[in-house]
Amino acid sequence: DATVKSVVVKREATGRWYASLQLDTDAEAPSKPDQPERCVGIDVGILKYIHDTDGHAVGSLDLSAEQERLEHEQRVLSRKEHGSNNYCEQQRKVARRHADIKRKR
Repeated sequence: DATVKSVVVKREATGRWYASLQLDTDAEAPSKPDQPERCVGIDVGILKYIHDTDGHAVGSLDLSAEQERLEHEQRVLSRKEHGSNNYCEQQRKVARRHADIKRKR
């Protein structure tokens, strides 16, 4: 029911490939809610990770173990000869660690 306007194919630093599709549909935008008081607003904060309008809060994530793994892989990378096969392989490992942290966040 939709037409494809464009396709973007992208290779991430981790070596994975992704495709983004831009579609054009005839569907209209969703209407505003009839009862806005039943809606919940979510805010990303600094002291707490997430606050909502009901008063609930979720604490910050503990990513210290992942951060240590990233630091270790970056130290290993700094010891490799720039441009070598080992350097390129280690770059992918560092990129995977960054992707892990991004996904967990």
